[in-house]
Amino acid sequence: MKKLILFTLLLFAVSQSFGQMYFDMITRYMIDTSYLYQKVREGIANNEQFCRQKDYLIYPIYQFNDTKPHTKEDYLNHSFLNTLTPLHRMSNSIITGSGWLTKCDRILIVDTQGEYMGHADTYSFCSYYKCECDDVMMINCDAALSDLLFNHVFDYIFATTEYYPWDDVRIYFGVNKRRKNVSLIFFTNYGIKIMPMEKVINEYGEDFHHETQELKKEIYNELKHSFDSTMKDISYEFCYF
Repeated sequence: MKKLILFTLLLFAVSQSFGQMYFDMITRYMIDTSYLYQKVREGIANNEQFCRQKDYLIYPIYQFNDTKPHTKEDYLNHSFLNTLTPLHRMSNSIITGSGWLTKCDRILIVDTQGEYMGHADTYSFCSYYKCECDDVMMINCDAALSDLLFNHVFDYIFATTEYYPWDDVRIYFGVNKRRKNVSLIFFTNYGIKIMPMEKVINEYGEDFHHETQELKKEIYNELKHSFDSTMKDISYEFCYF
């Protein structure tokens, strides 16, 4: 009887460990965060504003390749995560030195209180401090993403599509390892909206398989209307670099 209980406990522990690894793509793919962070720190050290800050946190938003077709069940049980592969590129420049780097969509930098400080270029690793102005409110859109990571809403965020400055809506995936769930983050200049993967697949499945065009329009209009109502009497500008 004792052996049976011990075996059950061991099986449960292994199961929990496997479940954690299943959602921990950074560990599973052995992404070299140390080399990436080193390059970001070098860029920070060369920035006159950043170098005054002794402590900071670095949040990479990784890019994964998604080339295989998925069924509805693949998304609902999150097995689609098993088919994604990280993208890499060769770094060879005066600034970064030589070596393989994991490709990132964005690299965000915050202080130890969670205040958004700025971002690092994903290729040169030059760091750019957040936009500030005494006359108008500067909207640093990336702060919405760094807030999600600092406050542990998600353990990491990744993208599976190339995005461009003229995109109205960008879709990111947010993973919470402890809760073992995945959400879609609809990112716009006017804010973000988070939807559980299950809700998107069950209620907008057909649209999702067509790059979620209709849902993106709906969310964009919703966030813009809310933003315009809130900011109608406030002078503001967007930070675009």
